[in-house]
Amino acid sequence: MSDSFIEVNAGLLMAGRSHRGGWTREQFELLGVAWPPASGWREEVIGTRIPLEAAQRFVSTRETRYRPRKGRNQFLGMLH
Repeated sequence: MSDSFIEVNAGLLMAGRSHRGGWTREQFELLGVAWPPASGWREEVIGTRIPLEAAQRFVSTRETRYRPRKGRNQFLGMLH
């Protein structure tokens, strides 16, 4: 395991957001934020340092829980 750390900044937080604009429980754990996150968690976490591996996982897991909803357009194709 590497001893490299990275400072959490707004860019990292934005890079980890899902397409719907949120974060997963696992991502909060990687940042060291208790679940459920309290108001003001972003301000508290910006400037802290986390292991580089945690930062990489924070970004790479941003869509792991996403499951697209079955919308009307998906069913239209079955009618033809």
